[in-house]
Amino acid sequence: EARVVRKPRSKLAFAAVVVVTAVLGFIVAALLRPPKVVEKHTISITRAMDVAIVLDASTSIVSPDWVKMVRFARQVALTLERDFSSRNATLRVALIQFSTGARVEVPMTSRVLERFHNMTTWQCPIGYDWTCFKPGARRYPGQDACGADPNCIYRHKGFTEVSAGFCGPLPGIDQVHNTTTCLGG
Repeated sequence: EARVVRKPRSKLAFAAVVVVTAVLGFIVAALLRPPKVVEKHTISITRAMDVAIVLDASTSIVSPDWVKMVRFARQVALTLERDFSSRNATLRVALIQFSTGARVEVPMTSRVLERFHNMTTWQCPIGYDWTCFKPGARRYPGQDACGADPNCIYRHKGFTEVSAGFCGPLPGIDQVHNTTTCLGG
């Protein structure tokens, strides 16, 4: 009678079978698992911004340069508006001119397109403002139209503090320098 003799398996061989089975199980599970859906979202966050554009309207700026400055201010406001709108961000813009005093032409507003798109300007063609607006002064082309147009910026010519160096102190509290009061440099 033949006898079959089995050799006992070693513990090491048994552990190897368990490890291989576990690794194959993980590989099969990973291959059968549905893939993760990854969605990519890109957002651009821009903080709100307030911009004040300040123009020198004093007589140190010659007339053609004033027109260029107003056009440039208009373009800056519209370019910023286009950029901020494309990012769904808030922008507010103001326009101020200064000479003897300061004047807010466009108060801080988020309606940039409405206020800057059709912006124009008019300025007194001779001397200072008072030469165009003193009693009995003649009216100049475009003067009345600018006054009636909310998109027209009337240039308020005057002096800046630099004039004090040439002309001295102002003759009175509510007065400005003119050709008779400015006797210096």
